[in-house]
Amino acid sequence: MVLHSDTNKFNNSKGESIHAPGSIQLHGILFVLQEPLLKIIQVSKNTVEVLGIQPQEILGKFFTELVGIEQIASIEAALSETNESITPISLYIQTPKDKLFFNGTIYRSDESIIIELEPLVSQQYQKELSFYNLIKFPITKIQAAHSLQEMYQIVVTEVRKLIGFDRVMIYQFDTEYGGEVVAEDKVKSLNTLWGLHYPDSDIPKLAQYFASKI
Repeated sequence: MVLHSDTNKFNNSKGESIHAPGSIQLHGILFVLQEPLLKIIQVSKNTVEVLGIQPQEILGKFFTELVGIEQIASIEAALSETNESITPISLYIQTPKDKLFFNGTIYRSDESIIIELEPLVSQQYQKELSFYNLIKFPITKIQAAHSLQEMYQIVVTEVRKLIGFDRVMIYQFDTEYGGEVVAEDKVKSLNTLWGLHYPDSDIPKLAQYFASKI
């Protein structure tokens, strides 16, 4: 259930184009913001339970009044990554009684910005957020590849950065489980294996088995 600033009535958002506004958890809160000033035009009705603030007191305000100017930079950074992707975000909100910390997501839907927040209750989300930050740029590069070969090379380069191995390769199997090294990233001191062909007898049976399951 969300409260709209234009009608000041509750509804269940049926027919709304906004992405799944009814899916917010009972202990979470949802904001719909209007650009460019981040004016709050919709909010979930449970803000009084979560924040101790009536939704009518929030509607029509600017999001900066709720989270403070100092957090707007992180919001703008999340929005600048891509237009419609869902991006994790961490924020705190100063309530009448306390400063509450939240994890959540931010994304665009049509001409609005959707922010879904849930109270910070565990370290698991922090681990997930750290992993996301670790892989988001490699994934962006992979998505921007213009050819399969370019994608192969991005994958081996970025994987080696993540795991720190001396060499990372992509091996392309043929129907008999022989094949060819089609991409490689390595330390300079190693000889290249890129382009080399190997018979199936050089490939461990276990590797052949797992390759057949992909």
